[in-house]
Amino acid sequence: MTAERKSAIIIGVLILGSTTTFMIGDNIVGGILSGSGFLEQAFPNAQSIGLGILLQIVNDFAVIGIGLVFYPLLAQYNPRIALIYQSTRIIEGSLLLVSGAVILLFIPLSQQYLQAFPTELGHFETVGIILKSAKYQLFQLAMITLSVGSFFLCYLLYKERLIPRVLTVLGFLGYGMLLCKVVVETLGYSTAGQILYLPGTLFELALPLWLIFKGFRPLSISKRG
Repeated sequence: MTAERKSAIIIGVLILGSTTTFMIGDNIVGGILSGSGFLEQAFPNAQSIGLGILLQIVNDFAVIGIGLVFYPLLAQYNPRIALIYQSTRIIEGSLLLVSGAVILLFIPLSQQYLQAFPTELGHFETVGIILKSAKYQLFQLAMITLSVGSFFLCYLLYKERLIPRVLTVLGFLGYGMLLCKVVVETLGYSTAGQILYLPGTLFELALPLWLIFKGFRPLSISKRG
């Protein structure tokens, strides 16, 4: 098994692991903190939040790992794009780690909220709103970083035919829709919701499966040499 083949398998496993752990972790945390009574729910569900954050941390390090493993492969074709992509994945993972730390702050805040006098509740609610806003903005920044870096990745994959071009077209579409969704929502407008995540999600399922079972196209490897 060649080094490229091993790297392709590792990248595929990391992408699948990243997608799976983030989705499960986000659903756990979101189910507790998304409602209006999140300050009442956070402390009693501290263990569930901890599990959700643990899964998200696995995702965060997997995200960074994807950039690190991809770098030497991409650098053989375009070192500048390889560095850009690696940097964006490190930034994305770091932003998500900080977002996870913010989420953990809801637990002690909720504990104090449940013990507070009625006249003090407004203060805790204000802090809770600020924390939710910080969590949201950190996630949005992470998604912008992901989208920008992935455009460069898809460009190089398409140009060098490292994977079937139909997959890279799906990637362009997915990350383009993700970037539009994030920018529009950041400006305060509503979007079509979760459906805009669909093309990107399909790409992040199809790409790792292709890499695990097929790897990078031999034509590209021989052409490179």
